[in-house]
Amino acid sequence: MSWNHRNGRLFCLLFLVFFASFWTACSDSSSEPSETDGDADSDLDAPGEEEEEADGDGEGEAEDEPAYPDHTFIFENRQPTYPVLDEPYEQEFTEYFRTPAQLPDLDVRALAVIEGTVFAGAPTGLYAKAPGDVAFVLLEASPAGEGEGGDADDEAAEEETPPYAGVVDIARNFFDGKIPVAFPDRVVLVSLTDQQSQSLPFDGPEITAVAAGGGRLVIGAVDGIWEWQGDEWQPLVLMDSLLFARDIVVHSDGKVYAAVGGRGVFIAGAEGMEGNLTAENGDLPDDDARAVASCGDRLVVATQSGIAVHQGAEKILKTAGVGALPTDDNLVVDCNATHILIGHAIGATLVPHDFSKVDHYSSMRWVLDNRVPAVALADGPVVWAGGAQGVTRIYRQTRTLVDKEPVFDALAPNYWRMDGFFAAEGWVATPWDDPSTMSKSDNDNDGLWTQMMIGGWCFAYALTGDEKYYQYARKGMDNMFKLIDIPAVSFQEKGMQRGFVSRSIVRDDEGPVYESKATQGNWHQVTVDERSYYWKSDTSSDETTGHFFGYPVFYDLCAKTGEERAAVAEHAAALARYIVEGGFLLIDLDGQRTSFGVWNPESLAIAVDGLTECLKNGYDIAACGEAYYGGGWLNSLEILGHLLAAWHMTGDTYFYDAYDMLIEEYRYDEVAMPNEDTLTITGTAIANHSDHELAMLAYTTLIRYEPNEARRQQWVKGLEFLYDWERIEHNPWWTAVMALSGGALTQEDVNNSRNTLRELPDDVREWLVDNRYRKDFGKILPARNNSEQGEFRLPYDEIKTMWWNGTPRDISGGGAGNSWKAPTFFLLPYYMNLYSGLIVPEGK
Repeated sequence: MSWNHRNGRLFCLLFLVFFASFWTACSDSSSEPSETDGDADSDLDAPGEEEEEADGDGEGEAEDEPAYPDHTFIFENRQPTYPVLDEPYEQEFTEYFRTPAQLPDLDVRALAVIEGTVFAGAPTGLYAKAPGDVAFVLLEASPAGEGEGGDADDEAAEEETPPYAGVVDIARNFFDGKIPVAFPDRVVLVSLTDQQSQSLPFDGPEITAVAAGGGRLVIGAVDGIWEWQGDEWQPLVLMDSLLFARDIVVHSDGKVYAAVGGRGVFIAGAEGMEGNLTAENGDLPDDDARAVASCGDRLVVATQSGIAVHQGAEKILKTAGVGALPTDDNLVVDCNATHILIGHAIGATLVPHDFSKVDHYSSMRWVLDNRVPAVALADGPVVWAGGAQGVTRIYRQTRTLVDKEPVFDALAPNYWRMDGFFAAEGWVATPWDDPSTMSKSDNDNDGLWTQMMIGGWCFAYALTGDEKYYQYARKGMDNMFKLIDIPAVSFQEKGMQRGFVSRSIVRDDEGPVYESKATQGNWHQVTVDERSYYWKSDTSSDETTGHFFGYPVFYDLCAKTGEERAAVAEHAAALARYIVEGGFLLIDLDGQRTSFGVWNPESLAIAVDGLTECLKNGYDIAACGEAYYGGGWLNSLEILGHLLAAWHMTGDTYFYDAYDMLIEEYRYDEVAMPNEDTLTITGTAIANHSDHELAMLAYTTLIRYEPNEARRQQWVKGLEFLYDWERIEHNPWWTAVMALSGGALTQEDVNNSRNTLRELPDDVREWLVDNRYRKDFGKILPARNNSEQGEFRLPYDEIKTMWWNGTPRDISGGGAGNSWKAPTFFLLPYYMNLYSGLIVPEGK
C-alpha cells in the first residue's frame, strides 16, 4: 500500500508540468523557497520546548478556567437516524463437481433436471446425480434397438463404445414415461426406474436438439424439424442446407418452436410450418436465435444479443446494457415457474420473470469454465452450470448477518504470523487446499492491517463482551508493541530516541521469511530476549495511521486494567513524540526522514492559499502539486488525529499543544478540508482508494477525540465530501464511519451498507474476475495506474475479492485462486455497523 498509494498523484504532477511555464511566469522569481526537506533540525519548535512538560491535568493554569479540554472526551454517535434490522436474506453458495471422482467426464455438453435428478451429457456418456448423492454416476444401461430388443450388431457396437457416448441434448420433459436423450444419429428414451432404454434411430443428417411435451417427441436436425410418429421420424419442417435447428421446444400451446440461426424461430403445428418469430416483427432482439425454453405459458427465446419472453399476447425483449442483461452472446436458456437462466459465451445469468434482479455468474467463484454451453434450472432457484471443466451447483440458503459472521471469524486463526501479526492474505498450493495449510509472509503494512482488525475486534468486544474478541485484539497488540520495541534497540545503540515504528519484523523461527532479509539493506538485525529479529525501516504514514486507529480503540474498548491502558498509551505516546520531535517527520535510523513519513508544515501547508500562491512563494511544482491535489489533505488529517489520540490516552498537553499549533499557526484546519481540486478524491484517473481507506481511519480517530464542537463539525464536513464522491460504491465501512462520526446519511445509504455486507461472498479466494466483456457497468473510465473502471458498480459477489484499498469499480482483478484474503474486509465494517447502531440484530 505505502509504495503505491501516492502513485496516482504523479498523474496530477504531469498535468502541472504541462502548465509549468504559465505558473512560473505568474510566480515571483526573486522569492526564496522555504525549506522543503524538513530534516530533524527544522527551526519549528516543538510545543512546550521551553517549558516544563505539562501533565495531563494542566497544572499551573487558573483553576476556574481550565486551559485544556477534557482529554478523556470521546465522541461517538450510536443512535443513527435510520437503523435497519438484520433481517433474513438469501446467500448464494457454490458446490463444485470438478474431479473425476465427482463427475467421471468433466466435458459437459448438456444438462437437465427432471424430478430432482440432474443429468449431464458428455462425450463419454450420460451421467446422473440423484437427490442426496454426492457425485454423478455413469448410467450403465445399454440402449436397445427399436422396440425393446436390439440385435447382435448393437451389442458388438456397445462393446466398442461407452454407454450413451456422444450426448447432444437432453429433453426437459418425459415422453412415454422416459427421458429423451439425443445423440447425433438417434434418440434414446431413458427410464428413471429400471434404466431400460429404447433407441429411436434417425437416418437423416445429424441431430442437434430434442424436446418432448404434450405427448409429442421432436428433434431438430441439420435439415429441419422432425417428429416421432409411433414407429418412425416424420418431417415437420424441412430446411435448406444453410439452416438448421439449434434448439427446440414443445410449448404449452402444443406447438413446436425451433431456434434457427439467422432466421429467428420457426413455429410448427401438427401439420407443419405455421409461422415464425422475427426481429423485424418485433418478436426478437435479433434473428440469430440460439436457444428456446418453455415454462408454463411463457416461451423464452435466447438470441445473440438478448432474450425474448412471450406470454400470450405480451412480450418482453431484453438486451445487454445498464439496468438490463450483463452480457450477450447467449448460448443456451432454461426457465421454470419463477426464473430464467441463460448460459453465455462468458458466464451465466439468472433473472426472475419480472427482471427485478440480475445475478451473473462468471469466474471460478461461480463456474469452472467461463464458457457455459449447458445450464439447467431447479426450484429454489438452484442453478446448474456446465462446461469443459465440470459442473457447478449454485444454491441459496436463508441466513442473517449474525449467521454470516462466524464463517469469517472461523477463518481468522489461519492468518496469524509470528504470534500476533494478522496477515492481509495467505497462500495455499492449490485453490482447493484447506486454508489451515496457508503460508504467510511479512508485508510492508503488517502494522496497518493488524491494527485495523484490532479496532474491529474491540468494537465487537465492546458490543458482545465475548472474551474471544479481546484475546484476538490482545494477541495483535503484543506484536504492535514489538514494532516499536524491537527497532528501539538499534536506535538506542546509535544514541537516538525510542519511538520509531517498524513496517514489519520477522523472527528467527520463520525459516526462509527470516533468512531472506540478511541481504536486504532496509532490514536490520537485532537480538532481544535471546531471539534474533530483523525489522524493516522506511516506514510510511500509512502504518502510523493504522496504529493511531488501533491503539486508542483498544485503549477505550478492550483494555481491562490501568496497567494495560498505560502500556498502550506509552507506546502511542512514544511514536507521537518521536514524530513531533523529528519536526513532524518520521526520522529513520540513518537520520533522514522516511520516504513517506511526512506531516510537516513545509510540505503540507505550502498550498493552503492555492497553487498559484505556492508557486509564487518559490516552491517547486512537484511540492505544490503534492500538497494541493491531495497530499496536504490526507496527511494533515493523519497528524491531527495522531496527536489527539496521544493526548486522549496520556493526558499529556504536549500533544494537544502540538495539535493546536498546527491549526493556529499553520492552518491545518484548512489544509485538511478537501475540495473539488483534491484530485485524489475527485480526479477519475487519479482517485486513490488506498488514500481513502487511510482517510477513513484518520477521520475515525480525529472526529472521535476532537473536543471542539466547531472543529469536529468541520472534520465531519470533510468526511461527508469524501463520502459523497463514493456514495455509489455502497461501502459498508465508509457508511459506518459516517454514522459513528455523526455524518449525514440517508435510509438508502444504510440499506446499501447492509446489502453490501450481504453481497460479499463467503469465498475469500482471489479468483480472476475480468468483467471487460460486460455491458452493464456503463462507460469504461480511466483509473489510476493505467487501469480501467466502470461508470457504475457491479454487485460485490460479481467482482474481484474486495479489499477496501481498491475500488469496487475496477473492471478486472484477482488471481489464480490460491491466495486467500483475510476476513478483515467483512469483519471490520460488520462490527462497526453493529457498534454504530446502523444494523440491529433481530430481537434487540
